[in-house]
Amino acid sequence: MRVVAGARSALFLPFRELGLIVVDEEHDPAYKQEERVFYNARDMAIVRGHVCGFPVVLSSATPSVESRVNADQGRYERVVLPARFAAAALPELRALDLRRCPPQRGSFLSPVLLDHVGCTLERGEQSLLF
Repeated sequence: MRVVAGARSALFLPFRELGLIVVDEEHDPAYKQEERVFYNARDMAIVRGHVCGFPVVLSSATPSVESRVNADQGRYERVVLPARFAAAALPELRALDLRRCPPQRGSFLSPVLLDHVGCTLERGEQSLLF
């Protein structure tokens, strides 16, 4: 089996025996070509898969609105991965009301967020931030 990784323009290469396209982080606006010829590589991948009769995988932890609606309406098959690789724990998420914990004047980060980031860095868990 041969695998090719390419930029969005790779969609237009004359591959023989192309059998699958994977669009990673399909929600990313970087897939939109906005110079000379305007197109969305995610959408072009879907068209190429449809025309040539092979599957296209749109991958994202935060799918685009278009992809989510298409999946909800049955146009796409939605596959949910219930666990992370190697049993990695999901981060704890909490909503922060900036009206109750407003940023200092001239800043846009809440003191609560800054405190939590500082604690994480002190514990040596930099990898959680990136």
